[in-house]
Amino acid sequence: MKTIQTIQNSTPFRKNVKIILIAFVMVTFGLTTSCGGSDDPIGIASGCGTWSNEIESATNKYLDAATNYANDPTSANCKKYKDAGLNYVKVYKNITKCIPGSSKTFYDQALKTLKDEINNLNCN
Repeated sequence: MKTIQTIQNSTPFRKNVKIILIAFVMVTFGLTTSCGGSDDPIGIASGCGTWSNEIESATNKYLDAATNYANDPTSANCKKYKDAGLNYVKVYKNITKCIPGSSKTFYDQALKTLKDEINNLNCN
């Protein structure tokens, strides 16, 4: 039990959990805003029809890298985690045009927070 508490109180663990929670919110937000009632809610006409595959791929790579880093917190795994996280942010940034206007501020702030958290990871 003491080992679990030590792991949970460690800085890398807390940062990983925070980053993963932000990532989860981003994915959930992306999925919920992709459903709509119009013929082209966030789709082909605006160039937003194919983003889900990119998001799924980036999300899976990011979560895999986070798991690997959490299980083996080496400098190499940290760098892979950072790279996957920054790519994840980039993919989401590319679909900013697909986000409805009223949600764009929240979306942009969540992206900025996530990017800052990732960039603050010390992999040395």
